[in-house]
Amino acid sequence: MSASERMATDQQSGPETIRELTRGFMISKHLFVANEIGLFTALAEGPATLEQLAGITGVPARTLRIVADALVALALLDRDENRYRNGVAADACLSGRGPMNMGPLLRFANAISYPLWLGLEQAVRTSSPLAAS
Repeated sequence: MSASERMATDQQSGPETIRELTRGFMISKHLFVANEIGLFTALAEGPATLEQLAGITGVPARTLRIVADALVALALLDRDENRYRNGVAADACLSGRGPMNMGPLLRFANAISYPLWLGLEQAVRTSSPLAAS
């Protein structure tokens, strides 16, 4: 690949790479919230409508739809018409019924690790240790 071809490829992929990295924290928070409200374990019983899931999780249907649809976009949930179900990865690792339960890891990341990382800029600027806000 010539230098000009490489530069054109970098210019095309650069912005998308940066956008994807920027979305990472939003993706993580949707995953953490779904775990915290018990969405994956609720769907371990089988497909359910948004209204059924709202009743099980105690979360308003309007806001639950935002989280559930984000997880559909990430292929962690599947949706057929108005029924949601765990995707393959969620069923295996987040439902509590698969060969591995990564729910505790997500809970740790959400409650302990993620808040500490929010202090990274301050730690870098001042060389002080990371501390939860």
